[in-house]
Amino acid sequence: MKATIEERSRYLKKFLEWYSHESHLDNLQELCRYDIERFYLETTRHNSKSYKLTLQTTLRSFFNFCHIKGYTQEDLQYSLPKIRTYQLSHVPKGIEESEAVKLLKSIDRTKDNGIRVYAILQLLFTYGVRCGQISSLKLTDINWYKEEIHFPALKSGKSSLVPLTSDTGNALVDYLEKVRGRSRHKEVFLTLRAPFTPMKNCTIGNHISAAMVTAGIKSPVRGTHCFRYCFVARMLNQGESIKNIADLIGHKHIQTTFIYTKIDFKSLAEVALELPEVDNENS
Repeated sequence: MKATIEERSRYLKKFLEWYSHESHLDNLQELCRYDIERFYLETTRHNSKSYKLTLQTTLRSFFNFCHIKGYTQEDLQYSLPKIRTYQLSHVPKGIEESEAVKLLKSIDRTKDNGIRVYAILQLLFTYGVRCGQISSLKLTDINWYKEEIHFPALKSGKSSLVPLTSDTGNALVDYLEKVRGRSRHKEVFLTLRAPFTPMKNCTIGNHISAAMVTAGIKSPVRGTHCFRYCFVARMLNQGESIKNIADLIGHKHIQTTFIYTKIDFKSLAEVALELPEVDNENS
């Protein structure tokens, strides 16, 4: 929830700064539908659909609030253009297994940030968790005696309790003993400088993207989420059922996991139909 509020605040701040600069007004009474449409089209011209949807949701909530409070003359939430979305309409994009392994090997673990990034990458690669699950991971979520690690639920999904692998455990121990500073915060991953506060989602994502660029990793997308697709592809290739995969990655509804079946090329190849032979002389 906190991460969502911070993200939406950044989107809203962009609009308010734009409106103040373009209109030179300090109130919203003069705000009209044309202003909203112009801002939205100018801002999202080169952005992804997910960015557009998040901005749209943020502004609609804000305009509805402003109308209820009397800050605007009319409810402007429906001034934003509609974005059509279709369930299961796109093929997931992620990093290949070989590239993920290459990235792990490339991390300079003689430096504090390298040790921290390596531990985060091990979690992403081994469990396919979301960035928010890493930023909210607490020391109490790691049960060293039972060799288990608990990931909190996000996006109305389910929490997951999975075995702590030796590679991941060693990476975490290395980070906790050598890098993590003392702090009142219980989150595992903290900033490297005092007062040692929990890392934000955007900071984690930036570090992972930077590591991918430095290592020359080939991937259609960069950041933490591409490892989620990598994890699911690995599970599918190992013959895991969609139900088990849904439990592992914390999906509450199995329908959400169906999008990942598009990357199971091995299964698709097995059910592919053979092309019938054609007699060219009679065609």
